[in-house]
Amino acid sequence: MNRNHIEATLHDAYSARSRNDAAGVLAVFAADATLKHLGHPAYCDAVATYIGPALGPAMEKLCDVFRASAWDARSMIIEGNRAAVICRASLQYTPTGESLSLDLVHFWTFQDGKVTELMEYFDTALVAHVMTQAPVPSGR
Repeated sequence: MNRNHIEATLHDAYSARSRNDAAGVLAVFAADATLKHLGHPAYCDAVATYIGPALGPAMEKLCDVFRASAWDARSMIIEGNRAAVICRASLQYTPTGESLSLDLVHFWTFQDGKVTELMEYFDTALVAHVMTQAPVPSGR
């Protein structure tokens, strides 16, 4: 798998996520892939790991609960079968209607043209505030 293919796959995934197209995002993943939302689960309910068959329902729920209006890959580093991406997402938490801008860092691993692992780091404090309907401090 070459750099151009990885970059095109990443753009496809981010484009699909910006349209809240769970099937489009899932199309880049291998059947047994792993998605890890990293952080401490005691502080943020969005921290979880999804593997294989659990990935589809999780992506559908993410696209429904955190509706994207924009998903921008700001910086990519691709080396071998791995990629690191810094993103900014404009989202709405649908249970409350609250909008948020969220910075994320993604670490992707590819094998045989498909994503086998995605590790996602995000502002768990902000997401926890939004998910518990606590007011977000001004300046965000």
